[in-house]
Amino acid sequence: MFNKLQLAWRNVWRNRRRTGLTVAAMAAGLHEREIEDSVRLASGHVAPYAPECLERADSSASSCSTRSRGRWDTGSPGSSSEKRPATMSRPQIRGRGDLGMNRVLNSVTSFAATLSRLGAGLAVGEIGPRPARPLELYEFEACPYCRKVRDALTTLDLQAKIHPCPKGGTRFRPEVKRRGGKEMFPFLVDPNTGKEMYESDDIIEYLFENYGRGSAPFLLRKGLANDATSMLASGWRLGVGARAVPSRQPDQLLELYSFEASPFCRIAREALCELEIPYLLHNVGKGSPSRDAFVTRSGKMMVPYLADPNTGQEMFESADIVRYLEQTYG
Repeated sequence: MFNKLQLAWRNVWRNRRRTGLTVAAMAAGLHEREIEDSVRLASGHVAPYAPECLERADSSASSCSTRSRGRWDTGSPGSSSEKRPATMSRPQIRGRGDLGMNRVLNSVTSFAATLSRLGAGLAVGEIGPRPARPLELYEFEACPYCRKVRDALTTLDLQAKIHPCPKGGTRFRPEVKRRGGKEMFPFLVDPNTGKEMYESDDIIEYLFENYGRGSAPFLLRKGLANDATSMLASGWRLGVGARAVPSRQPDQLLELYSFEASPFCRIAREALCELEIPYLLHNVGKGSPSRDAFVTRSGKMMVPYLADPNTGQEMFESADIVRYLEQTYG
């Protein structure tokens, strides 16, 4: 027993980062969620086996497990029995890297990104006049300067049409260069005033002057602290939401109810970004006047919430949203 305890203690400190992430996940209550998502994304609660695995108790475990995990028996040549599917694949999330394969790591690093911003993008502040038409924002999720603008949108409770422009993307990046002369992000278009502009600090100042009460709160003001915390948040996500993956563009605009500081909303937005899927962003931060209308539509106050008018699908849960997007548009 002593040797086992000694070995366990050594393993705790052998990889301190792994230990820290595991402890943080348990503290945040993510352990049960990891088990649930692992079952849902892997084998599921029901595992199909080839008939001979059940009929022959003396058959080798290796031969049965190989067939049951990857293939089903299609029957012998000339057999009159109905053929079964030859393969059985589990959902894959392209572009998600290691984070897409490990729900705990994904959630913990997203929580860390939220904490890095010290509460920015969490709640609605003082709001001013409401735009008649939604703003348009060309950005990509991993960009620290784009994050600052998204924080401002949540604070001001503003809707926006999001045009994802990840690195390697071909869907909206050329449009930014055509309109502004260069591929630089974020890029804001305000159809209500005709204003088009680069530079996150200038955009934030413009938003608070036109749709707020004049000046941005401390966490969003121009300065080293704002830039540094946003860069730290991007660093935690290890490049997720930075690069484009092949996808099919939907005919109609999707809708996402979200707020910037939510770690689970971030995971859904990253998937939309990597797939270059445009969407109408409804910000429903804490204290948002828009929350009542959202609850009327969805039935409860929980985000992220995706609505796809192309298929009629509406859903909560970041894992379900990511899987749906990949299977439908990836």
